[in-house]
Amino acid sequence: IKSIDDIKCIKCSRGNTFSDKPTKQTCKKCSICAVGQRELTPCNLTHDRICGNCDKGFYGSKDTGCKPCSACCNDKYDVRIPECRNIAKNKQCGYTERSITVCQEQNSSKKTSPKKSSIITIVLTVTTALLFVVILTLVIIKCIKYRRKNRRQRTDSCTALLPSADEAPRSELITLEDPTPHGSQQILHFDKSGILIQFNDANCFSSDCRGIQLKICWDENSIPLQPGEVQLSPVIKFQPYGKQLSKPVQVRIPHSALVYLSNGWNIKPKSSVPHKGSIVWKGENKFQVHNNEVSFQVDNLTSYVIIGTSLDNGKPTKKRFQGAVFGGVGTVGVDYTAYLYIFDDSESSFEKIMQEEKSTGRTLLGSPQSFYVETMIDTKVKISVKEPMEGWIVGEIKPEFITQTNLKDSYQAIPRTTVKFKHDNGRNRDFLCVFELTAEDTTTSICAVATIREDPSRKFQEHQPGFGNGSHQFVTGRNLCDPLIVNPDKPSPCLKDLPKEVLEALCVKLDKPLKGVGNWRHVATCLDFTEEQIQRFRNEMLTPDGSPCTVMLEALVTKSPQFTVAEFVRILQTRKIQRFDAVEVLEPHLHSC
Repeated sequence: IKSIDDIKCIKCSRGNTFSDKPTKQTCKKCSICAVGQRELTPCNLTHDRICGNCDKGFYGSKDTGCKPCSACCNDKYDVRIPECRNIAKNKQCGYTERSITVCQEQNSSKKTSPKKSSIITIVLTVTTALLFVVILTLVIIKCIKYRRKNRRQRTDSCTALLPSADEAPRSELITLEDPTPHGSQQILHFDKSGILIQFNDANCFSSDCRGIQLKICWDENSIPLQPGEVQLSPVIKFQPYGKQLSKPVQVRIPHSALVYLSNGWNIKPKSSVPHKGSIVWKGENKFQVHNNEVSFQVDNLTSYVIIGTSLDNGKPTKKRFQGAVFGGVGTVGVDYTAYLYIFDDSESSFEKIMQEEKSTGRTLLGSPQSFYVETMIDTKVKISVKEPMEGWIVGEIKPEFITQTNLKDSYQAIPRTTVKFKHDNGRNRDFLCVFELTAEDTTTSICAVATIREDPSRKFQEHQPGFGNGSHQFVTGRNLCDPLIVNPDKPSPCLKDLPKEVLEALCVKLDKPLKGVGNWRHVATCLDFTEEQIQRFRNEMLTPDGSPCTVMLEALVTKSPQFTVAEFVRILQTRKIQRFDAVEVLEPHLHSC
């Protein structure tokens, strides 16, 4: 370069490249978080993407890699992972060959329908228990009213925080949560909501911790917000309300503000005080704001909430959200409905959704994904669907945009989008697609997977949760999930002799990310490849347009040149693989002409 005037600088590509200082060098590529690894901050023009530890449902670290929590066999050979204890008990084991084959199959076989007698026994037991609880509750209420007949009963603050029993919907009635005590550390931990109470000494812990419970109050009228205020946690109410403690304790409440690195938030906790028969909210004076929680000292337990306002310093005021997709699993007709939730990154929000979806018969279709959205400016999150599995087309997306108001008020009403799908070729098959959430210049992808079968008796006419409305029409003929019959008397061509376009179509099917058994890794295991070879195939995912299945097939035909199409089809149809979509690609080439 003869002169500085000959240098011409260009902008880096947002989300793809960055430059942390002016230089004559080209922009650096943004790093990519591994599968199951939490993204702390996205890549922008001046800073690289920062990846954290493993997300919920995974274990390991950002140094060793994240592995999915897998099924347990519930025997002495199980290796339970401490990081997986916050998910279902039968899915808290390490990612091993035994876990993804034997234990997964064992757990699947347990999900068969119970016998009629078992159902009747369960129903009678539950009904008897409920009747006993109701009668006992009525007796206790009667005794309390009799003893306090001539005394004014102290106002229960939850009447100001929650709707009455006649007005509140059934889904809004959240039961009291009991804590998990850790005596060696003098801590009460509420697992479902993430709240923690730290006592100062063992004596206070043993005398004060008894009887403390917690309730999440979801009513939208529970706290009046001032202009410019954003709710960053649900309303937390301790029971018994106003409990006086012998010494101050530290209370830690999770918040959903993004305060890592750049922060434009002014965050503070508020507490409730009974005043003349009503509730008055006041700000706490002494507190500390951490990345994911706020801590403060109190000597009595009332109701609390975390509030945020903008510092107006030009820095972002983003909230941490997660996206999760729910839907039905089982037998459906020509329609299928999935539900996408955008909720605050907090245990209490996720627990609320899980309770409501479980009551409707729907299940989680994939791992929740984290993303960050600006809430103080007019921001919209666009919902789109990409790469639906062959046989499905996207119908109605309602609503297609999540507005700024929805995002700010997400603790009063969790935003939800309903997406309807239809068959485009008249065949029922497994359901798989990718939901994309786009806000500003950032896009987050969520993979949704469900197992769907054809109704063998064609008598399914009633409405089922998550399966659209009205009756369902079923198709006839061989279903995609029916095994392909291989005739051993007919010769089958070698896999290496198949046309290039057939092998490419096969790799497209097997490269798709699938949870549990049936992905390309399990196919490679059945083909007797070593862990070292499988890791080499996996490295292809890190290259542009990389295909691990293409490298796997090249290694297969090199190792076994006479490996036939029929042999490969048999592996794809085994019980622990069941990749009938890939079998469909090979079906026309199964036997030689």
